[in-house]
Amino acid sequence: MTTSSQNIPVPSQLPAPVTYADHDDEIDLRALLGTVLGARYLIAAVAAVSLLAGAAYVWVATPIYQVDASVQVEDSKGSALGGAVKDLDGLLEVKSQATTEIELLRSRMVLGRTIDQLNLDIVAKPDYFPVIGRAIARRHEGVTPAVGWPGFTGFAWGGESIKVTRLRVPERWQGKLLTLKALSAEQYALYSPSGELLGKGRVGQEMVPAAGQGAVGLFVQSLRASAGVEFSLTQRPRLSVIADLQRDFTASEKGKQSGIIQLTLKSADPAQAVAILNAVANQYVRQNVERKSAEAEQTLKYLDQQLPETKQQLEAAEVRFNEFRSRNGTVDVTKEGELLLQQSVAAETGLVELQQKRKELLQRFTAAHPSVKALDAQIGAIQNERNKFAGQVDDLPQTQQEILRLTRDLQVSQEIYTGLLNNAQQLKVVRGGTVGNVRIVDYAEKPLLPVAPKKGLILAMSLMLGLFLGVAIAFIRVALRSGVKNPKEIEARTGLSVFATIPLSARQEEMQRNRSRSSGKVQVLAHWDDQDLAVESLRSLRTTLHFASLDASNNCILVTGSAPGVGKSFISVNLGAVLVASGERVLVIDADMRRGHINEFFGRGREQGLSEVIAGVLPLSNAIVKTAITGLDLLSTGVIPPNPSELLLHPHFADLLKTVSTQYDRVIIDCPPIMAVTDAAIVGRLVGTVLLAARFAVTPMNELEAAIARLRQAGVPVNGILLNGVDQSGGYGYGYGYGYGYTYQYRSAKV
Repeated sequence: MTTSSQNIPVPSQLPAPVTYADHDDEIDLRALLGTVLGARYLIAAVAAVSLLAGAAYVWVATPIYQVDASVQVEDSKGSALGGAVKDLDGLLEVKSQATTEIELLRSRMVLGRTIDQLNLDIVAKPDYFPVIGRAIARRHEGVTPAVGWPGFTGFAWGGESIKVTRLRVPERWQGKLLTLKALSAEQYALYSPSGELLGKGRVGQEMVPAAGQGAVGLFVQSLRASAGVEFSLTQRPRLSVIADLQRDFTASEKGKQSGIIQLTLKSADPAQAVAILNAVANQYVRQNVERKSAEAEQTLKYLDQQLPETKQQLEAAEVRFNEFRSRNGTVDVTKEGELLLQQSVAAETGLVELQQKRKELLQRFTAAHPSVKALDAQIGAIQNERNKFAGQVDDLPQTQQEILRLTRDLQVSQEIYTGLLNNAQQLKVVRGGTVGNVRIVDYAEKPLLPVAPKKGLILAMSLMLGLFLGVAIAFIRVALRSGVKNPKEIEARTGLSVFATIPLSARQEEMQRNRSRSSGKVQVLAHWDDQDLAVESLRSLRTTLHFASLDASNNCILVTGSAPGVGKSFISVNLGAVLVASGERVLVIDADMRRGHINEFFGRGREQGLSEVIAGVLPLSNAIVKTAITGLDLLSTGVIPPNPSELLLHPHFADLLKTVSTQYDRVIIDCPPIMAVTDAAIVGRLVGTVLLAARFAVTPMNELEAAIARLRQAGVPVNGILLNGVDQSGGYGYGYGYGYGYTYQYRSAKV
């Protein structure tokens, strides 16, 4: 029988549903926080995986070391010999700017010499096990090579080393891998890129390749590895090695116009990095010295060419002078003749020196250069002066003229030859004493700690990335759920009240997974855990149903859904258990004679149930069974019939409902989804209350509206909506369901 209203005013109809305005532009912080909290285990799992991935990378990653050195660039630097060569300093002075010197340091000239000096175009390294082999080998601390893992003897596991000082391969093999296999501590075998044996060799001896293998040369200076360990050998193109070195090598000025250039190099091999950087610094200083002494070298080369010619001219002048003295005897030169001789010798010597200087300038400049033109003007002036002296000599007696000319030629040749000889000696001294205008301030030293990877930063970033990805996945998962999520939206779109929002129960999911292993036991959530949030929401629904069914035609409640999987059977069984707990006698009828399974909640079979009663082959009293929950009885589907809809249309079913409605306080009928079959429309005409279940984030809004429309077309009004399986991570948890049920009760009581 129906529960009494206890003198509470009964409304003629249910309160009109509340219409909510859309606020799509507002951010629901509570929902966002609920999404994060609800997915906390997912976020924690993603963060843990990301952190483990970061830790694995830190463990596997090869440490990168950075070495540095510094050089000083001075404004100018001449010879260290002081005043003896002071007049030649201008010949060697070079102004250097830091930017120019930095480009010189990174040039192919300097880096190429370094590569040739250290044989950097030869790459020889052990073959490690993929991914983790290098990390394992790096942590080997033994003196002898590590013993390989069984079945992986070809890989290096720590302690292996090789030094190759010469490798020559055909051009077609440059950049390709050759394989060297250690046969013993002193022997090895070399294989081509295609795996063909090229020959066998010994450590410390030049390897002679097999016949027909082309020009392949190899000299292994040292080898330390167990037998069977393989090494990869590569002769890289020189330009490729220079490009890689330019990428890893940096040079920058410390401070503004300080003249100090800092050199840095990053490498996985700190010892090799130190050798490379020091070699670069030494090659840079060497080229600087060569550059500063190049002009002196060029002048010295010119002087070396002029000295033999000048010496021949001196010897010829001496011969002519001696022959004249032999023919004419001693001839005294007058005072006037001596003065003309001195002036003529000075003019002739100056003219020859200017002409030599002009030849030197023409080796660097053209005849139109201002310096050359200035010399031409000086040469013209001296030539005019020499011609004047020559005219004065012509006025002397013939013998005096001849002796003056021969004496002048001899003295000029002597002065020129002596000057050239002195200059050549001084330039040789200058060339040997030139030190350039750059010097190495600090040589590179082996660093103690690597600069990469930065373990702490990587772990922190991995954790932050994991947290971000976890939160992103949580929000994406919520966003991809196309079903209804907001009860307010349901009420605004359908015009119906949401009687209850039933949270997703983890305990119920566990019971459902173990149902096959718990055959014969009651699997009703409200029976085992009456404090679960889902059960609490059903208690709120019980209160709401009390007022919603005050003017109902009978005490029968139909529970259906729009599609399978919304949880209507779960609601029917647990709602019955909640009603029984309040002192009512309840009968649950499984009218889903297609896929009904309510009997499984009580650990019973479906035989001898509703289909047999409607068919008249079984009395109703024999079909209704008592469950383990006192006050809750069950009428199962019975044997699945071929025509469920026809059976529900039979008058026997209507009579059955009339009978049980007088025997029980509540009759809950579980029907198939309305969008699949018409069974719910048939039964809905016979009951007093119709509840339509929807699945949170699963049931689309248009499907829910279509289900309501189909029931209404069949003349079945829907009293309310049940939003089942609410994911609390979406922010619509127990608080809303309980609060809304209480609010509806309060509003109905006031009407």
